[in-house]
Formats: sequence, structure tokens, C-alpha cells
Amino acid sequence: MNALGKRIGSFILAAFFSAALLPAHAAAADNEAVLTKLNHRDALSSADLAGGTSAVLTVPYAYSKNENKVDLSDGLDISYDTTVYSSAVASFASGSMASVGGDPVGMTVTYQRAGDEAFYKTLYTIRVLRAAYTAPSFSGTVEINSKLPGSAAIGYGDFGKAYRANDGTALGSVVLRGSNPSFGALLLSGSEYQFGSQIPASSLSGGGLTFKPTGTGTVSYLVDAYDSQATPALVGSGTLTINVKGSDKASDIGMSLGHGQAGALRASDFSAACMNATGEALSYVTFKLPDSKTGGLYSNYASSSSKGTAVSASTKYYPSGEPGLSSVFFVPATGYAGATSVSYTGYTASNASFSGTVQISIESGSPDTIEYKTKEDTKVTFSVSDFSKACRDATSQDIGCVKFSLPSSSSGQLYYNFTSVSNYESKVSSSRKYYSKNDSDTQSLSKVTFMPESGYSGTVKISYTGYTSDNVSFSGTIKITVGEECDADDIEYETFKDTEVAFSDKDFKDACEDATRHDLIYVTLTTPSSTYGVLNYISSSAKDAKKTSVSGSTKYYVDKAPTIQGISFLPATDYIGTATIKYTGYNDDGKTFTGRIKVKVEGGSKEADTIHYRCEGKDGVTFSESDFNRECDDTTDRSLDYVRFMLPASTEGTLYYGYDRDTKISAGEKYYRNSSPRLEKVTFIPQSGYTGTVTISYIGCSSGGEVYTGKISISVKKAENLTPGGFTDVAGQFSWAADAIEYLSECDVITNTGDGLFKPGEYATRGEFVLMLCRSLKFAPGSPSDGFSDVPQSSFYFDAVNAAKSLGVAKGSGGRFYPANHISRQDVAVFIVRALSASGISVKDGSASDLDAYNDKGNVSDYAKTALSSLIKMEIIQGNGAILNPAGMVTRAEMAVMLERILTL
Repeated sequence: MNALGKRIGSFILAAFFSAALLPAHAAAADNEAVLTKLNHRDALSSADLAGGTSAVLTVPYAYSKNENKVDLSDGLDISYDTTVYSSAVASFASGSMASVGGDPVGMTVTYQRAGDEAFYKTLYTIRVLRAAYTAPSFSGTVEINSKLPGSAAIGYGDFGKAYRANDGTALGSVVLRGSNPSFGALLLSGSEYQFGSQIPASSLSGGGLTFKPTGTGTVSYLVDAYDSQATPALVGSGTLTINVKGSDKASDIGMSLGHGQAGALRASDFSAACMNATGEALSYVTFKLPDSKTGGLYSNYASSSSKGTAVSASTKYYPSGEPGLSSVFFVPATGYAGATSVSYTGYTASNASFSGTVQISIESGSPDTIEYKTKEDTKVTFSVSDFSKACRDATSQDIGCVKFSLPSSSSGQLYYNFTSVSNYESKVSSSRKYYSKNDSDTQSLSKVTFMPESGYSGTVKISYTGYTSDNVSFSGTIKITVGEECDADDIEYETFKDTEVAFSDKDFKDACEDATRHDLIYVTLTTPSSTYGVLNYISSSAKDAKKTSVSGSTKYYVDKAPTIQGISFLPATDYIGTATIKYTGYNDDGKTFTGRIKVKVEGGSKEADTIHYRCEGKDGVTFSESDFNRECDDTTDRSLDYVRFMLPASTEGTLYYGYDRDTKISAGEKYYRNSSPRLEKVTFIPQSGYTGTVTISYIGCSSGGEVYTGKISISVKKAENLTPGGFTDVAGQFSWAADAIEYLSECDVITNTGDGLFKPGEYATRGEFVLMLCRSLKFAPGSPSDGFSDVPQSSFYFDAVNAAKSLGVAKGSGGRFYPANHISRQDVAVFIVRALSASGISVKDGSASDLDAYNDKGNVSDYAKTALSSLIKMEIIQGNGAILNPAGMVTRAEMAVMLERILTL
């Protein structure tokens, strides 16, 4: 350790020492000048004591903490010579708060000399003064570097590097002078900047100022900087320099080809890629030849029998002139399907080079489904000619052999050389190939037979993989209709004895699309025999949620109550087997189709241990596939294939698919460990304000087909984050809005401009509400030529208000919108309903009865009654007890809560 050491006093410990540990003889002060330096975290620099016992600390001119007081016990550093003194501790017997510019504060230093266990004391005085005022200044060059093709953002921090606030005010605005070059232009809020006009700091912080390049080059502008006083003062001038360079790599050129289709390259694609990458015109291109297994490049291709001239890697191909780029074709190799790429190097007239890639997607052939029909308990023997045709459709080659995926044993069995269920050569194996040739050394495809399970009726789909004689593979499907035929494929679910299973509206929508090529509107169901079980319906509404029996005459809809999503099947007590439930679907073309729901009920269910998660507030939790795989392995001794979830109550939270929370989980849909849709992308988000334990049931299926049940337990705690979205003024009386503010911040609906204040208690203006509403629903900017006369182009809500006007959300009055006026609860309701309709989101029809619960329903204006009643029904707007307060102004906190409810519909 150096001879001159530093000790940092801890004043809780100092109080403890002085009160309890100091020996009696320490009361006699020796008054030695122990300290050499003294500093505080709020001071501009340390004070050199130079053998004295009084010090002056200087704080910045703008210091205003603690009502212009410095707490010397918090953040104080003391230095002393450790060769003379073994310890020194500072304490404040008469208080540690020093007023800036006020009387000095007394500080006692209790110390020990080296080699002496006795304690001594010295009294110091500390005074705190304010530094002299220094005016802000601005000078130097702000340099921005950018590469094509993206825009260069110029933010508050860029100008802040040249701005020195000193003890004065922050940067308030800048004014730019000069002219745009030929290779780009300055844009403010998306429109070309008018030189000489003021750019406020809020626009700079919001990313409103950008340079949009069209080529490469360097341009400079003169910058005048102004402070943020009520009457802005010029504090200095500098230069803004923007350097735009070309990229050494161009964006990919895409090409999609059908099966066996050749594709011509387009010179315009390469010219555009060159201009975006370098800002210069294209001179020529050379190619790196692709792998011959995927295809080849040919010049002047005509047909598969007249391919033209093979492209050479050393040949230059020109956008205009010979040999021409547009004469070059990519020709896929016979039977090839999938993705491939062709690399190239481009050159400009100035001999600048860049690299690029043509990404090519080649579709596989789409063989028609091989279809068979049979009666119940009647076999079907496959035909080699059916597979030969499918192979020619997919690969243009002859079939060599086929491997089958096995059907569910509940529907039937594939046999080889079948006579009867008691007389056959073998069961078909999924690992064996069955050949088109019939000889003694191979098993022939012509001897493969499907035998339905006794009593089974329905549609069976069997996947297969075909191989040509050159070992080119393709995939196909065999569809076998057993017994009565329905228009749609069967919808299948699995469950256990006495275990209810929920239906998924997605399954019915897919069935309708496959059967009719139209969208589903509703279905009616034939109630099953009580021998099998019962169909139940439960509303998703928290207010009237109760279980009722499904009626055969009731229509169950996709997008309104009663919904398909609310239907479930509960097996009869001790029932084991496959229950068949018939339904009729109705599409948006007014046509009907028929279908079946098959529910396989297994006995002797195994139950996995509960999977536990924790989350706080709106953070939610994303499921881990390893957790589910572990439980599956423990329960079945096999790895996990997929799970199906029962949905939690809407009052508890929602299951989403994908981390962006755009898609809700469908009940009963399979989420896989190793394929899409992926289990690892399932996320639970608690309902705003909910705390407690949420239990979600699921059905798992192992890789061996063994089914089991399990539960997920999620402990939801109140969020401890007192600064949701980085805002420091939301805690306390506005903590009820914290989850909503945090959620909107995560969704980029609200942004922290840097001051850390959300101002939740302030009333929202019409302009800022429309801005937040448009961000929530992701409306594109409207036409600037068709705006309101009182919404200037420089305003931060200009694009949003224009978008709202063009969509019919904001209508204004007399060509004016009055954006600075505060907005009422009933006006908010009208805006929200219009916006939801413009987004294609279904709005529930409200009625006068929805307003009856409120004593002040008579205060609702006629124009807002329908909108308010709808949003009350959808629980987006709620009153305070029996008071709705329709004409009351909406605070920013209330605005956040309503927008969060929209986003979590």
C-alpha cells in the first residue's frame, strides 16, 4: 500500500463506533490535522486541507438536490497518511446536512495513531459553496458515417457531443443551413427538411431527423444551436458532416422457381443491387458457378433439350450489351428441389467491386394425393401405377421404391401379402422399402394392403416417401375413406379416461378451408351418445363464465359468442375407446360441408410431475421444451413429441405463440419439441394486475406415441419494478397503471424521452392519444396533403393524426382537429371503436343495458352511446363503481391501461 492511503467512511458504522465501541479516554481530543484531502460525490473536485481543519467543497452552479442541501454523510471520501495513522472515521454529531452557501457543518474525525490502540478526536468544519455560472456553448463538427442502402439517423446525442451545457440549460433546438446534394436529402419526420427551420430537441430524440442517401458522397451543413429557455438563445455554431459510403455486399436477389422450371436472371435486379451497394451504375458481373447437383447457369436457354451455352466463371456479363445479363438462366438439376444460391461479383464503371448472391428456391413436385375408398372391415391393396404417376408428377422420373409412415392402430394396419387378419406374411415396417419391381429378392409395393380396424369408419391419411431409381426422393399422401364419407378430413383429439379435452377453432377453420376453399363462419354439432360422453360449452367471458351442455341446434361461431373455442368433450365415466362426433360447417359463401371429430380416449393415464414457473407482473414466462421433455422421459421413458394445452381463465392470463405476443394459443393444437409450431415459443402473460397461482393442464405425447397428462403451475407476483418503462413517477398512487405502462413500453407504443417522467396524472391530449392509438394498432402514416389545418407537419403526432383521418378514425370539425385539447372518456371510446373496426378487429355489439349499471348514464352523449356500451361489454372501459364519468378527461395513466387492454384482447 502507498504511504498516503485513502479511507472511505461508512457513517452507519461511524455512529456505531462512537456510540458503543470507543474507549472512555477517546473523549480527550488531540486536535491533530489528520486529513490531507476531503471529497464528496456531488462536489466538482476534492478539497486540499494542507494541514488545516476547515474545508470548502464546491458543487455545480445548477445544483438543486435535497432543497439545495448536501448530505455529507452519504458519498464523503477522506484521505490521510497511513504511515502515521492506522485508522480514521468521520461522524456528524450535530447533523450532516450542509446548505449550499450556508453555515459550515462540524465533522468529528476519530483516529488511531500507528502502533497506538488509543482513540483521539479532531473537529473539522466543512462549508459547501456553489460554482460560478458558465454559459452553454456549441462548436466543432458533428460527423455521421453511413453505408448504403440504409438511412442515417441523426439524434439528440450526436449534437449533444458538440454542446456543452456547462451550468446552463440543455440543448433546446438546432437550425440547419445549406442545401441537399445530388446523392441524398435531409428528412424531418419523413418529409424533406426546410433549411432555416427550427428542429426541436423532441424531434431529435424521437429519431425524426434522417439523411436518406441515393448514392455515395460527403455533404456538410452549418448548424446553429439554441438553448432550451422560454426565449431560445443562440449558444454557438458548428458543422454537420455526413459521409455516405457504398457497401461491399449487396442485398440478396431472390428467385422462386416451380418444379423443373428454368429461371431467367434480370439485369435490372443486378443494376439495382449495384446502385444500393455502391451508389454507382453497374458495369458488368462475373459468376461463381453453382454446385452441379442443384443446377447450372446457361446463356440463351430455350428448353430442356436446347439449353444454350454454359456460363463461364471468367466471362463478363453486361446489363446492356453482349453477352447480356438478361440472357442468363438458372436451370435446376433434374429432380432437384429446395434452396440453392449463385454467388456473383459486380463491378462499377470506376472499377469498384461488390459481392452478392442470387437466392433461388425450387419447389418440389406436388404429386396428387393417392385416394382409395372402401367399406367398413374391407381391405384396400395399393396399386404400383398410382405411385408411378405420383413420382412422375414430383420428379419427372420413374418410381423405384416407397417407405410408409404407419397409420394409427385405432384406424387400421398396413400388411404385406395379406389374406386376412389371421393370415398374412408380415406387418409393414416404417423402416423397410417396398419396390415397384416384383421379384424374389425384394418386397413388392403391389402386395401392400391397408386393413381398417374392425368397426372403424372415417378418413385415414398415410404419409409416404418415394424414391426414384436415381434415389431422388419426394413426399406424398395416401387418403383412404372407410365407410361413410365426409366432405372434410377428420379432426382428431386424444385424452384420458374421465379427462376433458378442449376443441380448437383452428382445426375447424382448416377443415373448412380444405373442404370448400372458403372461410368458416359457424358449425352445428350432433350430440354424441351418452355412452361416449357429453359436449360442454363454457363462455370465455369472466362475468358469465359457466359450463352448459352443447345443443345440436346451436350455432357455434369462429369470431363471436357462442364460440367453437368454448366447446369441450368430457368422456363418460370409465369410457375407453374412440368417440365419433359429427358436425356440419357453414362457410362465408353460404355453403355447407360435413365432418367428424374423433376423440381417442385412453385408459390407465399416466400423470407427470407438475412443472413450476414464476413471473412478475406483465413479464410473463416462456416455456422451456427441456422441462416438458424431462417430465415426458420420467413418465414414459421416452422423449417428448408434442403437448396440447388447456387454456387458463381469461382473468388469470393468456397463452401466446411467439415472443411478439401477436398470436394466441389455440386449445387442443399440438406444439412440438422438434418441429413447428414449437413448444419453446409458447409464452404465458398474466392478466394485468393479477397475482396468485395459475394452473394450466396439458396432454403430452411421447415419441413412441404414449400419451400422459401434466400440469404447469405459474406463481405470479406483483412486479417489484418501481420504474416501469424507465419512468420514475409511476409508483405510489399510480402503481395500478404500472403493468400497463411497462407493457406499452415493451411494445414501443410509449417511449422514454430521457427525462424519466411519464406524467401519469396529467390529462391526455387528443393528439397524443391518437398517436398512441395508431402505434398500438400499427397504422401506416396517412397522406400529408389531406391533413387538418391545425395539425402542423412539424408536430410529433402529425403522421398519426393523418393516418387516423384517412382511416375514418379521426374526423375533426370544420377541417380542424384541436390536437392540444384534453380528451374525454366518451371521445376515447369513439376513437377506439373506429380504430378497432379499421384494423379488422371484431367489436362486440353493446346495448343500452350495458350502461344501466351506471348512475350517470344520462350524461353520455348520443354520439358516444354505442361506442361506450361496446367497450364496456369488452371490458376495455370500466367505471368507478356506479359512476362512468363519460365527459371526464382521461389521464395519461388511464390512457395506458385502456391501450393495454386493446393490445391484449
